Amino acid sequence: PYAGIFDKTWNEILYPTADGDTLQWTKSAGATHYGLIDDQNDQTDYVYTSVDGYKDFLVMGNTAQFPTGAIVKYLNIYVVAKRSSGCYSSQIMYIDLIANGIRYNLGQFTPGNSYVTFQLQKITNPITGVAWTKNDIDSLKLCVRSYMFTSCTFYIASLWVTPQYQGDVSISSFLFSAPTKSYVYKYGGTVMDDTRTTGYNISGLPITAT
Repeated sequence: PYAGIFDKTWNEILYPTADGDTLQWTKSAGATHYGLIDDQNDQTDYVYTSVDGYKDFLVMGNTAQFPTGAIVKYLNIYVVAKRSSGCYSSQIMYIDLIANGIRYNLGQFTPGNSYVTFQLQKITNPITGVAWTKNDIDSLKLCVRSYMFTSCTFYIASLWVTPQYQGDVSISSFLFSAPTKSYVYKYGGTVMDDTRTTGYNISGLPITAT
């Protein structure tokens, strides 16, 4: 039987879990800002602003599937946003990284008149200039920031990040399950289900007792 190493990549979705120390956008309802945007599909609640330069700081959740020895290939940032009909196309939103009270711009986008999901991908941490680390992800704080010069309103309904991890998995780490479930394996002490992760499909391997 094969006794080598498999290369494995997988994603993890992290939502805001707390409000930061600057909260200038307005809540549509509720007690917290992060609680209005910590999902992907609910657009019935949101944060919004009509003021140029207003900022909201959000504390993102910690990693839960980061085995020892893995690396972060890149970080995707997703925002579901729209603008009011009175906005110009040159009026934009910024996404910033917050560290030690300093803002580092990650990117910008121009919302439309209906909700659209915008994606920013960052291979390296703009603060360090090198690949993201687990500590970077676990201490991640983001800022949404408005830029407008006429009557305009921006709305954000969702915000999340998706780091992609990569690591090596040895054949000895695989736990093969019943034939009704192609395979379940563990890596670095974390048990992972192939129906919830991405990577190489090895379900064609023979099911054995070892």
